[in-house]
Amino acid sequence: MPKQQTPDQIARLVISENMSSAELADEVLEELVKIEAMVAEQATALYAQQKRIRAVLLENLTKTTKLAGRTVVVKQLSNFDKAAFSAHYTAAEFPHLYEQVLISTTAMKEHLLPGEIAKFKVPGARSIEIRG
Repeated sequence: MPKQQTPDQIARLVISENMSSAELADEVLEELVKIEAMVAEQATALYAQQKRIRAVLLENLTKTTKLAGRTVVVKQLSNFDKAAFSAHYTAAEFPHLYEQVLISTTAMKEHLLPGEIAKFKVPGARSIEIRG
């Protein structure tokens, strides 16, 4: 490889040609490690920025919306309130719903109607997904 190539050009060449590390000089490998560290740092910064953007979108959107040619899906997740369920369906009266001291969600789904289970759902974290 000619010496005048930049580290970025070297990285592109290595990636595009699928060269193995056995074929590369130590100084090229050194440059690739530096480039990889920069890319990792940039990826971390981009991920943090993406999280901030998604938080703003979650605060401002209440339903699935089309924006900028993409579908922004807003969901309200729910968590099962095991304490409320256990108070209503005690292990002593409903042992078939429990595994040791835990509630068996499989047994609960087999023995109770979905509407009855829904009574014990409480709001959980909201999520966002951007498709397209």
